[in-house]
Amino acid sequence: MNLHPIFDALGRALLHFFWQGALLAVLLYLFNSAARRADARLRYAAGCITMLLMLACFVATVAVELPHTPAPVIDNRLTATVPLSPAKQPAHVITAEFLPATTPVSALPDWIACLWLLGVASMSIYTGYGWVRVQGLKRHTLQPLDPACIESLKRRLGITQAVRVCTSILAEAPAVAGWLKPCILLPITALTGLTEPQLHAILAHEPAHIRRHDYLVNLLQTAVETLLFHHPAVWWVSWRIRQEREHCCDDIAVAVCGDAVEYAGALAGMEEIRARVPEPALAATGGDLLGRIRRLLGEPERSSRSLGRVAAAGLALAIAGVPALLSQEVKPTFDVASIKLNTSGDPSYYFRMMGVSPSLTNQTLRNIIMWAYRIHDFQLTGGPAWTGTDRWDIEAKTTAGAGIDRMQLMVQSLLEDRFKVALHREIRELPIFNLTVAKGGLKIQPIKEGACIAHDPGKPAQPPPGKTFMDMCGTSGFGRNMLLASDATMAELATMLANSQAAGRTVVDKTGVSGRFHIQLKYSPEETATSQPGAAPPDEPSIYTALPEQLGLKLDSAKGPVEVLVIDHAEKPSEN
Repeated sequence: MNLHPIFDALGRALLHFFWQGALLAVLLYLFNSAARRADARLRYAAGCITMLLMLACFVATVAVELPHTPAPVIDNRLTATVPLSPAKQPAHVITAEFLPATTPVSALPDWIACLWLLGVASMSIYTGYGWVRVQGLKRHTLQPLDPACIESLKRRLGITQAVRVCTSILAEAPAVAGWLKPCILLPITALTGLTEPQLHAILAHEPAHIRRHDYLVNLLQTAVETLLFHHPAVWWVSWRIRQEREHCCDDIAVAVCGDAVEYAGALAGMEEIRARVPEPALAATGGDLLGRIRRLLGEPERSSRSLGRVAAAGLALAIAGVPALLSQEVKPTFDVASIKLNTSGDPSYYFRMMGVSPSLTNQTLRNIIMWAYRIHDFQLTGGPAWTGTDRWDIEAKTTAGAGIDRMQLMVQSLLEDRFKVALHREIRELPIFNLTVAKGGLKIQPIKEGACIAHDPGKPAQPPPGKTFMDMCGTSGFGRNMLLASDATMAELATMLANSQAAGRTVVDKTGVSGRFHIQLKYSPEETATSQPGAAPPDEPSIYTALPEQLGLKLDSAKGPVEVLVIDHAEKPSEN
């Protein structure tokens, strides 16, 4: 499965988040352990900061994993190659499929991203259902209570916005719903099941949520839970935030009513009529109610609770090792491979990377790396001098034939195993060419729709009788002094110019020309005129002259970001 690069970036970010989230959760656990006797507001702030850091880590990792430079715009139809005549195609010139200049990677991140999207969608539906339930609670209320019962609490807490207190036959515990227009829902059973001091104590808890804007924070918290639902550490941190939020409101309620024992008794009384409140609402009986009561009465936390936190931290650390296993891409390998040093002195070199017996003949290590990683000579640097001089013959065997993508992965495995090649990628500011329209204007016209013969892009193009490959949609090919393309865009032509090595640089389409074209370009490589002293002048003009004369295009020198592959290490293999 080869999806848009955003899926690969998302999948890799999700894998990285396993260790990132685990590390942040462990840090929060250590902080909470050290601040056990501190104000609950400090631990609450630490939990909120940790959750924000989790979201920031995920977003930043997605940004880092996205491609640094835009990939060339390439039509998938450009899959067939045009065979050039033997006179125009020396043995050392390779005519290959017109392919994107990206390295094939494992499909695992793509699958993970797809599953994550399904999970986010499911979580969003669940959260939406909770919001609908809260709206239902707000609609099905009885008459509002006397405003005087809440006004004194509002004054003492410094709340200026309007707050309604309504009785409800659906709510099973006191809860606050809404942010801009908050409404405190009081179960009708609380009016008969609690004493008046207990009722006032419970009511003090809900305005505390309003004063602290907890409803808004809770919505943002739910959004993070929805996005990062796959990590247990997120749920643990979220649980800690809700616990400390209730502790903060408990402290405010006790300060208002002045009696911790009375308030704890009110919480215990409400537990008898308690039921699960929809998540978007904030209830007085939320969180670990028994732990809250013990805390209000000054009893120490039981050791089993601490051991549970240690177990949670240990689980998070164990999960942190998952991406190290999942992110390892298992590359395919050849069944058998023979490597020998070529000392013939023959300048010709060959690729035959098809079928069950692929071979590389008289190739330098640099050439092999460029083919395996789909890069050009100007994109490869570093390594010992012999990587560009010593030539090798490689004969391999595979159980079954493989496509070009899989064959390149096999060669990458061979390079790592036998040549001990170590590489890394960099983005460097290098000379590039901008493909622009020449002064005289474009000399080729867009083809009309249906002017070429369509074919299955997954199969080799087979022209019908009386037609050639250039009559087929999306075919291309190039030799040492010729470039052909059928039904190609200007962006595809720019990529072909770089792939043909005629330009020797990255070529970026700056023409601003839309449409598709049949292109035929004849030119002489720059080294032809100077390869032999006294040699006859080339038959064709250079690429810089041919482009304006034949196509009405030109190459303008510029500088831009170019992805470079750096050879960090390489060893000569033992022959076999």
